[in-house]
Amino acid sequence: VHVDGGGTLLATESCLLNGNRNPTLSKQQIERVLCETLGVAKIIWLPVGLLCDTDTDGHVDNFACFAREGVVLLAWCEDQCGDPQQHRVCAEAEAILLGETDAEGRPLEVVRVPLPPPLHYTREEAEAIEGGARTPGEQICASYINFCWNGDHRVIIPGFGAPDADRRAKAIFEKALPGREVIQLQIGRALALGGGNMHCMTCHQPSA
Repeated sequence: VHVDGGGTLLATESCLLNGNRNPTLSKQQIERVLCETLGVAKIIWLPVGLLCDTDTDGHVDNFACFAREGVVLLAWCEDQCGDPQQHRVCAEAEAILLGETDAEGRPLEVVRVPLPPPLHYTREEAEAIEGGARTPGEQICASYINFCWNGDHRVIIPGFGAPDADRRAKAIFEKALPGREVIQLQIGRALALGGGNMHCMTCHQPSA
């Protein structure tokens, strides 16, 4: 899940409502637990996340997150990305977000963050994954949205060895997060090989 710090939470139905996670809980029960546990007042549900994110059934942290209250960063599959199904998923999510408000009643602004060019497992990468969970040529689930906050003044985002796409993503983050330093580390592919990325590997530590 992702929260904005002001009472609004983002989640994907494909993950939290999946029978392999919460088989005994209804959507309403899950919402009640989230609100009571995290202190949020409103939950915005997106149907699915990235379709290649089969390990987690579409974790929202690969797909959409708050840059700040009222502003959502959304992974975006452009028409030319060669994946019309994922493009439709992104467009549906954008329409949902643009039709929503946050917990304070403010309309949401959506910032598109184009996905990196499709990445695929090499034979060596696939064979290195324990249990044979990957096959050569299978798509690696890569997204710039899976980044981490580093204190109050900077964020760290992944790079995927795609110079043009990486530079564009960094520029988008810098514009969406004024006053924060955006550091891009070229370790995105290595982290994504096992599923997930920077946000999956880190945990926020409250200041108090």
